[in-house]
Amino acid sequence: MSYGLANTKDGELGIDSGIYQHQYENDTPGVRIYAQVYDAAAYLAKAQELGGTLVQEAMEIPGIGIIVGMFLDPESNRFGVIQPRHDHG
Repeated sequence: MSYGLANTKDGELGIDSGIYQHQYENDTPGVRIYAQVYDAAAYLAKAQELGGTLVQEAMEIPGIGIIVGMFLDPESNRFGVIQPRHDHG
């Protein structure tokens, strides 16, 4: 995947971001907002309770040490959640 990472952190503070090229047939182009959470599965479940639609269940990204998931809000905007794996070595 063609992916570029932008790190704006100054110590603990900042907003990281990334840009990638649209390359999957079922993926729609556009902006993706991700928020870091303590429990990705719980936040995805809450989003569904509030009218969101699950797009991607919480899943670990091998070798990176994070769990990610994604949902659509009621207006079809995509949002993602990222959970750091604290046991990742």
